[in-house]
Amino acid sequence: GQAALTGYSLVGSYGNRNLPRGAIPFDLQGEGLLDLRRELLQLASRGTVDRSPVDARLQLADFVAPRYQVKLDLARLDLSPYLPAVAANAKNMDQDAPFDLWWLNDLNAEGSVRVGELVLQKMHINDLAFNLSANQRKLVLDPLSATVYEGRLTGRAEVDASRNAPVFRLQQRLSNMNINPLLVDALATSRFEGRGFLDLDVAAVGGKVSDLRRTAGGNVRLQLSKGSV
Repeated sequence: GQAALTGYSLVGSYGNRNLPRGAIPFDLQGEGLLDLRRELLQLASRGTVDRSPVDARLQLADFVAPRYQVKLDLARLDLSPYLPAVAANAKNMDQDAPFDLWWLNDLNAEGSVRVGELVLQKMHINDLAFNLSANQRKLVLDPLSATVYEGRLTGRAEVDASRNAPVFRLQQRLSNMNINPLLVDALATSRFEGRGFLDLDVAAVGGKVSDLRRTAGGNVRLQLSKGSV
């Protein structure tokens, strides 16, 4: 049989062991459809996540081995209060703490995500958008794009945790980024000016930050135009 979910309301918070500093609050309203014969759940929600406007569409098929289709449009997300590596500054991370990729174990999902503004401490990333595909402990974000300090970032990212040691690969092209406000936010210095261009294709293998630093390799091309000190 089928059941229509009209005018539902979901209020609460989301947390997991990768968010040790606290859970992210949400307040959603919407409509849905539950089809028990086809093992299908469809939800269309609007409201707020972390007090920012959101439009979210979710389809779940197969209640035993769930397959997800998602479409998420979020106005703003500030991860600074939630992630310890961001809140405490990434340079203070434990380089030998193992990555916790438990969330990839049974994830089977496809969809698209857009975040109008992503905040990581003082750093701001605008118009972040990506298509995602996750299956068999492998996650691919392709295409992945964003506006970073007036420059345009395009490319893809991949995490393959199906092997004994996870493989990470990042392919990105960054065009015409203004380095002065980036350095002010990241390093608190305004001594340098110019426009940056970056081509990046790097991969690394390992279950810890120290492994990635040791195994990282690939091609990086950096160019600075109209630069001054």
